[in-house]
Amino acid sequence: MNKTPLYEFHLKNNAELKLYGDFLTASKYNEFEQEYRAIRKNVGIIDMSGITKIKISGESVTEWLNYVCTGNIFSVSDGKSVYTAVCKEDGTIVALVNILKDNDEYLVLTDAEKRVELLEWFNKNKQNNVQISDISDDYGCISIVGPKAIEIPKMIISEDILSLPYLGFEHDKINDFECILYRFGLTGEYEYRFLVPTEKTLELWNKIIDNGKELGIVCCGLDSLEIPMLEMNSINQQKDILPYATVLQLQLNWMVDFYKEKFIGKEAVLKEKSYGPIRKLVMFISEEGGFKENNKIYIEDEEIGFVVHYGYSPKLKVFVGLAYIKTEYAYSGISLELQSSTDSKLVIDIVSAPLFLTDTVKGIKEG
Repeated sequence: MNKTPLYEFHLKNNAELKLYGDFLTASKYNEFEQEYRAIRKNVGIIDMSGITKIKISGESVTEWLNYVCTGNIFSVSDGKSVYTAVCKEDGTIVALVNILKDNDEYLVLTDAEKRVELLEWFNKNKQNNVQISDISDDYGCISIVGPKAIEIPKMIISEDILSLPYLGFEHDKINDFECILYRFGLTGEYEYRFLVPTEKTLELWNKIIDNGKELGIVCCGLDSLEIPMLEMNSINQQKDILPYATVLQLQLNWMVDFYKEKFIGKEAVLKEKSYGPIRKLVMFISEEGGFKENNKIYIEDEEIGFVVHYGYSPKLKVFVGLAYIKTEYAYSGISLELQSSTDSKLVIDIVSAPLFLTDTVKGIKEG
């Protein structure tokens, strides 16, 4: 077990702690709805130092990454990144990854829980002229999320960050230390991630909080991202990706370059594409509670799937969730039944995402 560089801060400020992969960090600071409102209305600051960080370099690094990932790595220019999948030969998923191109080397980022599995897979398929370095312990990571998050890097770096595109990153200097500012996000809001040397993480954390006070910044735990991600139908790697699930079943076709000459899992993915996946991950809403994960789903007494993940949306005041169901029923607008914990039938409605326009998107449209 590792403690993130902000562990002592979390402890002193009464955060609830939880283990993510090998890292112990804050899972919750405040009541859920307070953290949710910060992300949806203002800005929340989150310790993401435990995320997996892998540096990959070498003579044929681009060719190799293009082989082990489903996306087109050759299309990624310096200062940009791609969000894509690493698959096994049968098309099931090792991890969803962010791949940042930094001149002649790459930085691969993924969830803390995927660290061991992804490193093992990379090393299993490693080529002699590729170097793989786990630098997860060398850098802290601070994320700021919300419609006002864009104001923070403007204050502590420069107004120039306004030109930083989604999935773009840049090297900056804050005080006396180097920093990578990376724009990402799975909540529909602005999200900026600061990657800094481990020993400078607390210094940056305090600086962000000081500058964010006028914006109503709130310290949030890592679990605060769960519902905002769910509302946008963003995949939660720990809850939504089952061992047998493929990229097509997860409806992540957009992560796959089907025209690449080869990538690990391509034959299986193309075969499944030709026949069609037997199940798909779909989004649903329900005005009723009382159901649970793994609840079976029915249509006219036929069992067609099960709930994999759900939660309550404070904004919509309904339950939102994801379920695996047979492909022939994977269409928006269909109402289905599921067995509740009280043995009564509950109705869920299959819907498309996103469920609403976030304040960030509204602001961009108005701008």
